[in-house]
Amino acid sequence: LLNDSFNQQLQGDVELARTAVRFGSDTISLDPEALTSFANDERFVRLFGLDGSILVDTSETVGAVPIDPALVRNALAGHTQTTSVASAESVLRVVTLPVWSGDAIAAVLQVGRSREDVEDVLRILPILLGVLMPLALTVAAGGGYILAGRALAPVTAITGLAERLDAHDLTARLNLSLPDDE
Repeated sequence: LLNDSFNQQLQGDVELARTAVRFGSDTISLDPEALTSFANDERFVRLFGLDGSILVDTSETVGAVPIDPALVRNALAGHTQTTSVASAESVLRVVTLPVWSGDAIAAVLQVGRSREDVEDVLRILPILLGVLMPLALTVAAGGGYILAGRALAPVTAITGLAERLDAHDLTARLNLSLPDDE
């Protein structure tokens, strides 16, 4: 579920970047408004020209993200690839895809998102379970002990009264006001 949510966020980033590509007469760029949303420490966008040169790069916000020329070449051949890349600060999931203009590839887009939040949750979860499970078992055992004591209290009262009765006194009775249950 956590990974599915992360993948949906990454796919949303890819769609945002894809719709932000602007084609000029001789240039390709990204919409400046969309670029501001990628200028944070969790995600980045790169735009490569057909010759592999970098036209736009916001990856400095997430650390030194290495460029894999093989991914750019594969995107120029029409393939979309999703990889994991280690930066100086975290592990990122990166999608590299071709940008089409009509029937021809015009550029390569690379969108990455940090998995740091996901990794933090996965690191904390075993610790949380290690603390909460014994606590939950202790509360359940204590609650069970109290409930069992309350449920068996009438049986204990009857047993105590029965022990005090004498076989020679046939007029003695168990005078109990018990609920009408089994």
